Amino acid sequence: MVWPCVPPPPRVVIVPAKPPTIKTLGKDEIQLSLSLISVRYFEKLNYSNRNERNRLKFNEID
Repeated sequence: MVWPCVPPPPRVVIVPAKPPTIKTLGKDEIQLSLSLISVRYFEKLNYSNRNERNRLKFNEID
């Protein structure tokens, strides 16, 4: 027997998950990404060359 003052149990509604949407990048986002990749590449390149030049200078002193 259900008591008259007891509220009914809450209904559970299951909402299906949305499939992940594929975000397309715009022209500006692509240019920014490529620019950042280029900057990182040249920073690494410059850092490697700088270390090599320093080794050559120290070797010339010896």
